[in-house]
Amino acid sequence: MAQRFLVRILIELARERGIAIHALSHGWILLLQRDGVTRRVFGYDFDLNDAVAQMLAKDKSATSLVLQFHNVPAVEHHFFLRPDVEDYVSERGNWAALQALAEAHDYQLVCKPNYGTSGQDVYRVRSARELEWVMQRLFQEYRAVAVAPYYEIPHEYRVLWCEDAPLLMYEKRRPEVVGDGVSPLGKLIAQAAYRWPSVQEALPELRRTYAEAWHRPLPKGQRRLLTWKHNLAAGAMPVLELPDEVRDTLARLARRAVEVLGLRVAAVDIVQTQEGEWKVLEVNSGIMMEYFVRRHPNGEAIARQVYATLLDLMFPQAVLRPSYLSGKERGRSL
Repeated sequence: MAQRFLVRILIELARERGIAIHALSHGWILLLQRDGVTRRVFGYDFDLNDAVAQMLAKDKSATSLVLQFHNVPAVEHHFFLRPDVEDYVSERGNWAALQALAEAHDYQLVCKPNYGTSGQDVYRVRSARELEWVMQRLFQEYRAVAVAPYYEIPHEYRVLWCEDAPLLMYEKRRPEVVGDGVSPLGKLIAQAAYRWPSVQEALPELRRTYAEAWHRPLPKGQRRLLTWKHNLAAGAMPVLELPDEVRDTLARLARRAVEVLGLRVAAVDIVQTQEGEWKVLEVNSGIMMEYFVRRHPNGEAIARQVYATLLDLMFPQAVLRPSYLSGKERGRSL
């Protein structure tokens, strides 16, 4: 099993700070100890947020409700529970409410697990048939599903927030092909599919989207996006160079989001719609940078700085010194 970047870098950072680090469950649980103090990292969650704030952030529909209650502009996420959970689903079931929601948005929806990351099992819906198929598929795997209106989103950003300031901001720029005036669009997309596995998965949808232009040469310089998703896991690239006015807007929205959710540390996803509206899409209590490290040329050094900041927040006033462990500790520590 490949070791996650977070585990590897925390081992290095902990040793530099004289912190003993113990890995359980293949590194998904990390116990860090120094001077009688034990801190924990579970998955990508550092024990810097309280339990309720973490639970809110991991629940997409709950995040949406709390943000809207506090007048923070956010993408609406509606909660639907699998119908076999009899104690919590009324005899009316989900379908009437789901259909009303779909009709209100002309069946332009996004359906996803209510708890999930990296764009996994996130589907765009355009018709009643697609909605029925997607919901059946999601309910086979997940207990709860979040359904959101589909927005045309030219720009999506991530803000890594720590205490009272952003640690890192970047745009998630989606993969695209650029025409050379000779090659058919379908050929350019097929070539891109060799570079991005996520494009291979999207080929059937891309053929439908670009059906009329598939066999035609793409004019020189023209661009075609290869996915509607902005996730780095789906092939998007992190772009750190942002205009000052964009950075100001992102910082203001991210600050409001973490304040109302009660988070000290978070990854806040913010979108700008085709109409120019700014909305919080999701808030993550975990700080996952695996794909950022792979996609950005300086990703490892940047991620190391982020994780060092979080580690020093867990163990304040860190003194950099060589780590010394007894023989017994060395045998069970990393």
